[in-house]
Amino acid sequence: MNRKIVFVLFCTIVSNCIAAQKQLKEQLDELLKVYDNSNAPGLSVKVIKAQDELYSNSFGLANLDYSIKNSDSTIFSLASIGKQFTASAIWALINESKIALEDDIRTYLPEFPKYKKPIKIKHLLNHTSGIRNYHTLMQLSGFDYHITYYDNLTVLELACKQKGLNNVPGDKVTYSNTNYNLLALIVERVSGHNLNDYIYNNILKPLKMNYTFVRVSHGKTIKNKAIGYQKRNGEFVYNVTNQLSYGAGNMGSSIKDMGIWMQMLNGQISEFIGLAKFLKTTEVFNNGTKANYARGIMVDTYKGYNTASHGGFGFGGRSKLIALPELKLGIIVLSNLQSINASSIAYQILDKVLESYPKKLKIEAVTESFKPQDLNMFIGEY
Repeated sequence: MNRKIVFVLFCTIVSNCIAAQKQLKEQLDELLKVYDNSNAPGLSVKVIKAQDELYSNSFGLANLDYSIKNSDSTIFSLASIGKQFTASAIWALINESKIALEDDIRTYLPEFPKYKKPIKIKHLLNHTSGIRNYHTLMQLSGFDYHITYYDNLTVLELACKQKGLNNVPGDKVTYSNTNYNLLALIVERVSGHNLNDYIYNNILKPLKMNYTFVRVSHGKTIKNKAIGYQKRNGEFVYNVTNQLSYGAGNMGSSIKDMGIWMQMLNGQISEFIGLAKFLKTTEVFNNGTKANYARGIMVDTYKGYNTASHGGFGFGGRSKLIALPELKLGIIVLSNLQSINASSIAYQILDKVLESYPKKLKIEAVTESFKPQDLNMFIGEY
C-alpha cells in the first residue's frame, strides 16, 4: 500500500479517536457537573482503557476547613473495595506456601469455636463461612461503635462468642465484614507483619502504588487525605470514631493508584496475572452451583461483558470499582460525601463508555405463564 495512503489512514484513525475521547469527556463532564461545588465535598473519577486514560476529573472539596480541592492525588477511603487487597495478601501467602485455601481457620485462630463443619480460608474469602457480621452483632448488643473503641481483636472476641453460624460453611454467600477482619488477623499471625506492611511489600510496592495503605494505627500523617462527610440538618459533619478494625475496609487510595490496580485486574501486568485470576476465581457451593462472589470481587456480567466489581460504603463516603477485562476497561469512583451514590455514577459512566462498542447483549421478550395459586395457604404470622 502507498505510504501516503497509509499515513492518511493513520491520521484519520487518530483523529477519530481524539474526537471520540473529547466527546466522552464532554458527556462525563456534563454528567458530573452537579458535583462541581466549591463549598461541598465531592468525588474523583477515573476511566482507563488499557494503558490510556479516557477520563480523569475531580469535583468538590477534600477538606472543608481549608477549602482544599479534590484531585487525582487525593486519598479517599476505599471502604469495602479494600477487601480485594486483603485477599491479595492471602494470595501472596499461598505463593510462599505458608497457607492454603483448604486450611481450617482454626489452624491460625485456635481460639475460634469448633463447628460441625470446618470453616476454611476459602470460606472467609467468598463470604460463605456463615460467620455473622460484627456490625450487626454490635448493634444488637447495644454497642455504640461510633464512639467506643474497638479493633480486630474485639471483632475476633465477638465472633468467638457465637454458638452458631448463619449457614453451613460453603452453602451460600452471606456477606459479612467479619470474614475479612479474621483474614487480616490470619495474615498478620502467619507473616509476622502487620497487614499494611505485608500488602505494601508484596503487592503495592511492586505495582508502584505508593499512595495506597491500610490504616493499622492512629495518628499517622496522611498527605492529601480527604475528610469524609455526612450532611446533617443542612450542615456537613465528619466522623470522630476511634475504631481501628481493618481487613474488611479501612484502606485509603487515590484514583491515580487505583488506575494501576484496575490494569492489574484486567490482566495487563504480567507479574500479577496470577493475582488477577485468583481474585476473580469463584468457588462452587455445596449443592454444586457456582457463587458470583469471588475473593474480594463480585464476578458478573453487564450488557454482555464480563465484569469484576466491588463497592464500598462507610461513614463519609462511598466507592465503586468496575473492571471489564475483555475490553481492558476500568472505572473507579471515590467520594468523600456519604450521600453521593458512587455505584450509580460508575454504571452511568460505563453506559456512556459502552456506547462506543458493539452491543453484545440482545434483549429478547420473555413470556411467562402463571398458574392460579391458593393464597389461603400463605396466611399466617411471620
